[in-house]
Amino acid sequence: MSKLGDITPPEGIEDNLRDYLRRLFLQTDIALGQNNKINISGILPEKPQSGNIYYFNQVILPDILYVGFWGYVDGEWIYLGADNSVEAAYGGIIVDSTTAIPDIDATWQTVTVFDEEMLITPRGIWQVIANDALRFEFAGVYSVNINMALMHNDVNSGRSIGIRLHNDTTNVNGDAIIIGTGRNTAITNISIAGVLYELEASGENNQIQIQIGGGDAYSNVSVQSAFFSATMVSERRF
Repeated sequence: MSKLGDITPPEGIEDNLRDYLRRLFLQTDIALGQNNKINISGILPEKPQSGNIYYFNQVILPDILYVGFWGYVDGEWIYLGADNSVEAAYGGIIVDSTTAIPDIDATWQTVTVFDEEMLITPRGIWQVIANDALRFEFAGVYSVNINMALMHNDVNSGRSIGIRLHNDTTNVNGDAIIIGTGRNTAITNISIAGVLYELEASGENNQIQIQIGGGDAYSNVSVQSAFFSATMVSERRF
């Protein structure tokens, strides 16, 4: 910390000059002490400067949505804090060729046919082909998409099949979504988009799989095509 304010001008200097130098040293000391510090404000600046950083101690609608650090860039306010900002995370796995799976019935089974990564460069989500899973690096809320074409026997009655997310790390299952199959139908198309899946703070690096079952009987089953993807839609949880 600067000590310019403690300096006393020499006695031989004229009194007015001594007083001037004391004030100058003190003002310089104050300015140096404020260097690299951002003032806390509860109002927007009248003329914000592009490239400047500001700290707001309250929400100021419509632009300032959170307490914390904001940058002003080309006429827009950009939130710079990590607590409330959305984390970028995305990834997915797919089935590239038709693959047979065990018969489906009321017993739940993990879908173990994924054979290709969806993205060359995922972020925050590991595309774990070896375990037919997505590993979510961050705790938070994810939007999950599942698409699957199942080939199977046809019967002269309607049937239903369940699909759910399974946390292979904690062995906790999500709620089942029921998909219907019409009578005399040999293919069931499963298309689930934008299902929200939440991982609390303890859920970092949890591995998530797809399970099917919990319904009627299907035999001669094969997965003709499928993908399983997710994107993060919330702040990172700590």
